[in-house]
Amino acid sequence: MKIFIKNNLKIYLIFLILVALVTLITQNCILLYNKSVFFDNSIPDITDKFENILQHECNVDKESTQQDLCLGKLSQLDNEIRLNQFEFHDECQECLIHNNQKLIVYHHTFWQINDKLESPGYNFKYRVLLLNIMSYFSTQNLCCTKLFFWKLPHFPTKVIQILNKKFHKFIKKDLFEIQDFDLISLCNISKSMNKSVIYKYPLCKMDHVISQNNLVSLSDLVRFVVLDIYGGIYTDGDVIYMKQTNFLWRKNFAYRWSYTNYINTAVLGINKNLDDNINKLYDLVFKKSKSLKEIIRNLHPFSLSLLDLNDDYKNPILKIYHSFLFDPAWLCFDGKVKHLNKEAICGFQEFNNEKKIDEKKFNPDDFFGGSFTYHLHLVNCGNNIRNDSYFQYFENYFEKNLRLD
Repeated sequence: MKIFIKNNLKIYLIFLILVALVTLITQNCILLYNKSVFFDNSIPDITDKFENILQHECNVDKESTQQDLCLGKLSQLDNEIRLNQFEFHDECQECLIHNNQKLIVYHHTFWQINDKLESPGYNFKYRVLLLNIMSYFSTQNLCCTKLFFWKLPHFPTKVIQILNKKFHKFIKKDLFEIQDFDLISLCNISKSMNKSVIYKYPLCKMDHVISQNNLVSLSDLVRFVVLDIYGGIYTDGDVIYMKQTNFLWRKNFAYRWSYTNYINTAVLGINKNLDDNINKLYDLVFKKSKSLKEIIRNLHPFSLSLLDLNDDYKNPILKIYHSFLFDPAWLCFDGKVKHLNKEAICGFQEFNNEKKIDEKKFNPDDFFGGSFTYHLHLVNCGNNIRNDSYFQYFENYFEKNLRLD
C-alpha cells in the first residue's frame, strides 16, 4: 500500500511540474505574441483576416463596396473568434502588451445637456448617454479597458448622481471615471505624460473660458485633447458600441464621412505608444492657431479633411475605415445604398421613433451585425422614444445584461 501511494505521489508531482512548465511556456508565448498581435494566441491569423476584409469587402476607396458583403464578412469573423475561444478563455490574454506591461486602452465620451430639467430634450439626451455607457460595459473587454466620461462643470448634477449610482460597481473597480473637461488641469497633466504634446502649444497658454454655446464643435477639441494625453478611443455620446473594439487598438483611425471625401471623427482612435505619427496632425492644427475658436474650427472634420494626413502611402497618419464599420445607416440615409432588409434602419428616426420592431425578433447581433458601433445622429432623430423601438429594446437588453440597479 505504501509503495502504491509513493508511486502515485511521484506521478502527481510530475504532473504538477508539467502543468507548471506548460503554463510558463504559454505565458511567455502570449507575452511575445502580444508584442505584435493582441488577440488570443489560439487564433493568430485573425488580424490578417480582418485586414484582408478591409482590403476587399470593406474597401473604403471603392464606391462599389457593398454593405451586406462588408458586414457579412465581419460577422463571419466575429463568429470565428467566438468558436475559437475556449470555455475557460482568459480575456486578459487579449490585452496589448507594452514594455512588458498590460496596456489599458482608455475609452472616452463627452456629452452635454442644456435642456430644461425633465423636458423631452433633457430626458432623451440623458437616455442617449446611458445607452452609450451601457453599450460600452456590455461589449468591451474590461480587463484591458477603462471608460472616461468628460463633461463641463455645469453638467446637470442630477444626471451625475444617477450615473454614480447606476454604475457604482464599475466606478468601485476603477473601470469608469467621470471627469470635468478643465483645460488648465489637462494642460498640466500633459506635461507629465510621456507621449503628450498638447502642453507645448499656444492652447495651453490661452485664457480658458469655455462657453456653453456651440458644444458640438467644442467636442471636437475635447476628443483631441484627451486622446493626446491618455490615448485610446473616443466616441460621441450618441454612439453605441456593438462589439469589442480590440481590432482597432493598434492604429490611429477615423472613418469616412458617408460617401464624401471627408473624414469623420465621431469615433476616433489614437495610440501613440504604437504610432506617434499622429503628432504631425497636432502640429498642423495647434501650432499656428491663435485662438480657441480657431483651434476648434480647424478640428472640425471638414477642416481636418483638407490637411495632408498621409506621411507616405504605407504609413498614413490616420487609417480611414469605411463608414459601414461605425455608422452603418448613413449611406442609406444619404440614398447611396438600399435597405439591407425591412428590419434595417435607413432614416435615423427609425431607431427610436418611426419604426415598430417586433420584440420577439429583436436580436442585437442582427442589428448591422459586424459593425463596431452605431451612430444615432442626434440632430436627425427627434426626442421621442417609442416602447417598441430599437432604442427601447437595446436599453432593456443592456440593463438586463449588466444587472444594473
